Amino acid sequence: MTSLNIECALGYHGSPLEYAEFDVAVSICGNSLRFYNLTKNTQKFLWGADRGITTFALNRKARLIAYAAKGEVPTVYIHDLKSFRQVTKLTGVAEIEVAALSFSRSGDRLVTVGKEPDQKL
Repeated sequence: MTSLNIECALGYHGSPLEYAEFDVAVSICGNSLRFYNLTKNTQKFLWGADRGITTFALNRKARLIAYAAKGEVPTVYIHDLKSFRQVTKLTGVAEIEVAALSFSRSGDRLVTVGKEPDQKL
């Protein structure tokens, strides 16, 4: 099997940056979340499950990261922040697209906001 080694990732579109750790910044990069280690100058990717990522949220305390995938059925995927293993996925959270995500402080709750026309919470 052939492997793909990414040497450079362009594609930052102005989405918010979050810190997964003291020296690891996370941003949306196309259909992935890019984890850039500022100390080591290295990067890892959590690849999206559909046609792009609209937004993401992370909770360092609970070690979780969630992202909203673009697609025919807007879906939110929740992964373990260390291993990138998928914990669960949520469907039916919006009609067209998820506009925002946010974890509670403890990480046991996640709020989603849908874009127009439903603006579902």
